[in-house]
Amino acid sequence: MIYDTSVKSQKIESEIINLVGKALPFWQRLKSGGTGCRRMTIQSSSQDIQKLLEGHSGTNYSSIEIRPKGIIVYLKNNLNTYSWPIPFYRLSIYKSEAFSIHGEGSFVKYEMDSNYEANKKFITKMSQLRLKALEN
Repeated sequence: MIYDTSVKSQKIESEIINLVGKALPFWQRLKSGGTGCRRMTIQSSSQDIQKLLEGHSGTNYSSIEIRPKGIIVYLKNNLNTYSWPIPFYRLSIYKSEAFSIHGEGSFVKYEMDSNYEANKKFITKMSQLRLKALEN
């Protein structure tokens, strides 16, 4: 489920926390080397995500945050911010001609540009956390 988080809502926040956990405390984020990535350029996406991004004339960007039980993909369209929480057990990561994240029937494909290169370390960390979570 993709949530409109442009305006804070306690109900939506609690649903996201139930799916992927609370944000890590500040000191733990520093020790782990950060929990977020730089923005990445969206190449294409599933139809449901594409509908959310319609109306934006420029390049679409996205960022990802790691949480204890999954990730949150943040999508921005003009003034609206959307959050797509994906638990590790539903997350699939592919790298071919493009880097893509799949979950719950939706996907986002990212361009393999300089933004991707800057996020390689983060993507490796995310993949390792996913594997560790699936082992448990």
